Amino acid sequence: MFKVFNRIDTWESLVAAVGEPTTARFDPAQYEAVLSDLRKSGRRIYSPAYIVPNPPFDAVAKHGNHLRLIAWLIERGVVDNLARAGSLRRLFEILQAVPSFGPFLAFQYAVDINYSAATVDGESGFVVAGPGAKDGLRKCFASLPAGSEHDAILWVAETQHDHFGRLGIEFPFLAGRALQPIDCQNLFCEVDKYARISPPHITGRSGRTRIKQVFEPTGREPLAPLFVPPKWTPGSGTDREEALF
Repeated sequence: MFKVFNRIDTWESLVAAVGEPTTARFDPAQYEAVLSDLRKSGRRIYSPAYIVPNPPFDAVAKHGNHLRLIAWLIERGVVDNLARAGSLRRLFEILQAVPSFGPFLAFQYAVDINYSAATVDGESGFVVAGPGAKDGLRKCFASLPAGSEHDAILWVAETQHDHFGRLGIEFPFLAGRALQPIDCQNLFCEVDKYARISPPHITGRSGRTRIKQVFEPTGREPLAPLFVPPKWTPGSGTDREEALF
């Protein structure tokens, strides 16, 4: 539910009006009424971070279709299947079959679920490169063949310590966790965006030349206390059930 709209204020408004969503008492009509009122008041309900396609469920508004999609996931047992998936790859396979989910969106959802205790595996063995990461990879490795992005990202994750050592970089790992393939995928996406400004003459496969979104502070206080997934292990990048700072 949060991931669909990807905005903290949208989530907070829904919870305040209807209560925290649960699969047992999920009522799309209740949430649709709240979101419709937010839109009428001029509020944004979706994050502009990336494109979220409109699911084919015949509602008038996009948010109505997404709420119907969530109900569909519950009714068809997809949510239960995700809870039993056991691995990042299996999560991705299930989500890729969801209406309106392409490979990139399915992988983003799979990664978020995989941070929870729903799966026992970590993140090291599987990754799906999104459009931005593919462009970023091309800007870093001009001769990289199309279709080999998955292998390139895994190689970067596996050899990161060698390169940090070779270049004399003291990399400040978050909570002591080594970069995982999903982190490297995200980093290549960021490389693509920054390189559209400097140096703009190095182009990716898509040919995009502008940055869609710029940072705008919201005035919110930093979240406290900070929390990272309990599966993260300081120092090694493997999994361990331990809460961090």
